[in-house]
Amino acid sequence: MVAAATAGVISAQSIKTWKQQRQLDRDKANFQMKQQVYGAIAQDLVNTFPSGSASGELRRIRANAAVWASTETIQELSQWQAAKQRAIAGGRRLNGNTYELSSTSQDEMKTHLGRVIIAMRSDLFDEDSLSRDEIIKSIFDDSHKNHSEHEDQ
Repeated sequence: MVAAATAGVISAQSIKTWKQQRQLDRDKANFQMKQQVYGAIAQDLVNTFPSGSASGELRRIRANAAVWASTETIQELSQWQAAKQRAIAGGRRLNGNTYELSSTSQDEMKTHLGRVIIAMRSDLFDEDSLSRDEIIKSIFDDSHKNHSEHEDQ
């Protein structure tokens, strides 16, 4: 009798676990569908505006970031875009999308780039002790100090 009761409890727990797993699977599929649909809607909405020189891929990435990035990341991306626009406005176009930037403009853009990356890393990792300066040094060598290419303006 004890064995039958134990088997019944184990069976009930298995059914509960199975039902919970099915619900988790449905929730995951629902989230993935929303992610796909929301990303497509955001991209379509962004594409209704003139693109300047931004590529379709860049516009897709930006649309997805607007939907899926953390609040802090979006705020930092906005600040970086503003810094980039100021740098371009104060820079001298060399050719195409390449500008000669002042040291001050370049430093400001690097500061904002570091903040964007820190925001993204904070969203991805529970703990992250890298400083903005460490991130910037890992990306740039200063041999091309005052030139910057921009995909859009």
